[in-house]
Order: sequence, then structure tokens, then C-alpha cells
Amino acid sequence: MACQNLVDPDSSPSQVLSSATIVAKHTSALCNACRLASSKTANPTAKRHFVQSAKEVANSTANLVKTIKVRLQTPMRCFELIDWPIMCILTCVSPFLSL
Repeated sequence: MACQNLVDPDSSPSQVLSSATIVAKHTSALCNACRLASSKTANPTAKRHFVQSAKEVANSTANLVKTIKVRLQTPMRCFELIDWPIMCILTCVSPFLSL
């Protein structure tokens, strides 16, 4: 629901802010899971992949927050501003996660 609110042109500023907070909390947990997985694997390739994925998720989240700040200060709609590199990262990391 949070991601949908971020791309919905009819979302209010408070909905966007609340949704961004939810996404940021979840991506933070994903970064922590990547770092933990990196510390627990003996496979150097997997270790590098987890560390790199955590960095990319953190950078993408920071970019998302910046984008949302712009969206809240301009009449432009959120879906016109947001690029979704986080989805790509999740796709890359998901094979290593056991949920």
C-alpha cells in the first residue's frame, strides 16, 4: 500500500510522507538483513553481493526521500518524479533471502 500511495497522483502530502516513512523503515530492515547475511556467509561472492545490495538500497532510499521532499514542495505529481531502483535491488537480493 505504501508504494501505491507514493505513485498515486491523488495521494495527499500526509499520505506521501507516511508512506515514505514506511518504505524507509522497510528498506532499513532490508539493509540490516543484507549486512547480517554478509557477515554470516563464507562465500566471498555472496558477501560482496550482500554488501553492495545494502549500499544500493541505502542510496536508493536516500534518493527517494530527496525526491519526495521535492514532490511535497512542488505541484508536480509524485509518480512523475520517482524512479524505482529499489525494486531492482529487491529482485537482485531476494534469491538470497529466506523469508
